[in-house]
Amino acid sequence: MPQPRYYPKVSRPPALRQREIEFLDWLDWFILTASARATTELTRYRVMMITAVVAGAAAAGSVAARLPVVITATLGAVAAACVGIQAVLRDQQCGVAKHAMAVEMAEARREFRFGSGDDETEEALRRRFEGLRHKVAAIKKRHGARAMRALSAPPPKLGLPGSS
Repeated sequence: MPQPRYYPKVSRPPALRQREIEFLDWLDWFILTASARATTELTRYRVMMITAVVAGAAAAGSVAARLPVVITATLGAVAAACVGIQAVLRDQQCGVAKHAMAVEMAEARREFRFGSGDDETEEALRRRFEGLRHKVAAIKKRHGARAMRALSAPPPKLGLPGSS
């Protein structure tokens, strides 16, 4: 997977243990994956919403132009399908949650790398590493819960203006 330019790779502090190196490698992978998934979800959301707006406007234009009913119905169905699919997938909310999670984790990763001087003791490095692990777990929990709330919320009510 190519590395997004807004998450440049940060080197590791010296004197890490093997399991700590593996955790940082996993964290780098997780940040890139979350960022890529967020980009995919947000792009899909934009494409589907733009398609819905264009198809809906074209449906209105097809009525005014007295085009065959099948064209108007198809354009309306495309618009409704795009909105309905997004009501289920919740790409915008989930994409934003994943993006925020990737940003916070990248900040924690950079803070871990650059948060001390060259004369840091091994004991201090271990404490900082444990702090990073706890911070990453808290970030995952918070943003995972945010995405799950978005996915478990009832779909928005879709109706005609003025209808109850």
